[in-house]
Amino acid sequence: MEERKKNFVDFILEAQKNKELTQGFLEADNAKKLMDFFNSTGFIGITYEECEKLEVARANLPPILLEAMY
Repeated sequence: MEERKKNFVDFILEAQKNKELTQGFLEADNAKKLMDFFNSTGFIGITYEECEKLEVARANLPPILLEAMY
């Protein structure tokens, strides 16, 4: 039986309970670093293309929201 790959929704659910996951996500400042971060933390169901989109989405978050995440 193949192991289920954790995706971005799984990451969000786990990051709500784990400050280190949130910080790692915010500190990865480009798509490659995001991909490396997700792979190193077991979220292997997230593609490089999704990381590129996440990078754009994160760049458009209001600064106050990013401050609240830390």
